[in-house]
Amino acid sequence: MTHQPQVTIWTRLLGAEVADGERKELGSWSNPCTLSQDSPWSGADPVEFAVSVIQAEGCDTEPSSSPEWGGPHTWYSGEPFTGFRDGTTLEKSAHLHGFTEAQQREIYARVTQSQAEPEPQAQADDYRPPDAPDTSRGLPAEIGYAMGEWARQRAEAQQPEAEAGQ
Repeated sequence: MTHQPQVTIWTRLLGAEVADGERKELGSWSNPCTLSQDSPWSGADPVEFAVSVIQAEGCDTEPSSSPEWGGPHTWYSGEPFTGFRDGTTLEKSAHLHGFTEAQQREIYARVTQSQAEPEPQAQADDYRPPDAPDTSRGLPAEIGYAMGEWARQRAEAQQPEAEAGQ
């Protein structure tokens, strides 16, 4: 018996309150989506079917094994959705069943290709806080010079007073 390719969408409903760093699970359910004749919107291609279900369910944000394919047990998740009225959160994940390894690799490639490339991270020595002055021009030396000038001017201003007191 051969298994039809299937994408199972697991959904968890989490409560608004956090206890011990976790939200209480209020419920969970699954929705199996099977490639079959009665789902003409997906076509007959199992890879196209899986990718379209994963994207339609919003589970194309992050595979469980990023940045490389993690094998046949790789699953896909989406951004949690938090209800603005009651604060509950829905978390979804998509799990593949009945696909060949080659099909699963192709699904992984298509889903991750649709993700935006991460921005390159700045090198540690390239970082400067936005309001900090650029110290590449020798600012400490400039401050030292300015303080020396201030001290010299102060000393000159006090010198006539000292001479007048003699």
